[in-house]
Amino acid sequence: MKGKKGQVIAVVILCILFPYVVTLLLSGRLPTIVKKTGYSGREVVAISDGTSSMDLEEYLIGLVAAQIPGKYEKEAIKAQVMIARTYLYQIFGSEFTVAQENIGMEYFSLSDMRQVWGEENFSTYYNKIESCVSSTFGMVITYNKEYIQPLYHAVSSGVTREDTTNTYPYLKSVSSIVDSEAEGYLQMKVISQESMAEAINTIDKGKQVSEENLLSTIQVIEKESSGYIKELQIGNYTFSGISVAKALGLSSHCMTIEAYEDNIRIIAKGIGHGYGLSQFGANEMAKQGKTAEEILAYYYSGIEIAKVD
Repeated sequence: MKGKKGQVIAVVILCILFPYVVTLLLSGRLPTIVKKTGYSGREVVAISDGTSSMDLEEYLIGLVAAQIPGKYEKEAIKAQVMIARTYLYQIFGSEFTVAQENIGMEYFSLSDMRQVWGEENFSTYYNKIESCVSSTFGMVITYNKEYIQPLYHAVSSGVTREDTTNTYPYLKSVSSIVDSEAEGYLQMKVISQESMAEAINTIDKGKQVSEENLLSTIQVIEKESSGYIKELQIGNYTFSGISVAKALGLSSHCMTIEAYEDNIRIIAKGIGHGYGLSQFGANEMAKQGKTAEEILAYYYSGIEIAKVD
């Protein structure tokens, strides 16, 4: 008798709550999340959002969410998932648990995703990324049976960079001219010699330059054919191109530095270091019907997509 009474109460409660839940779902205030990620047997522990542990495959969702726009095409996101998974397996090595602090990459919790994407996009973007993770379960990028160093950037200068040291032979320069259409592709800064000196002097306390005739002391020592400045001299000191770009608040060291009236004009192209996959270019390839595997094969020469045992 008590059992039947309990069942009746449960049905009544369900009937009361059901319309409320449906209303929340339709209004978008209660996101619909479908979890289908597989189990890798490797766990990330001591996660910053308070979670004690999470399987590598589920952790990938938050990792990829922080790396690539949720609005991008699924095949571009799948390519990013395989890049992120390859990186994680390098970090794990032969271990089966790794602390999040040792991963060294930004991670989005559910609250971070809501904040960045907006509540109206949360369910759509989350489920898209989750689907990309689950549909590529265990897939990593290899070269000669070894994990690659899966470098990527947001927007190239129009061509990606080649690793001239041959440490990473799969990093070849390829055309990505469509990147010139990306928002933020071209940046221009006009500053005084005084402001330039102040910016450069933040790089290294042991390398302080004078604003006096600063422009005349700037000399590019090494510049790649892709336009990225590797090294330049300012005053009596040598600086890396990337450190100068960072000091100037530019998002790329594919730069030209020139006189502009009584000031200095710096023009930069692209967003990021320029090696490996261009996310914007990958998204445009996905729009043209290219698969994640085709996208990766374009940006990384001679690689294979393997399945982790």
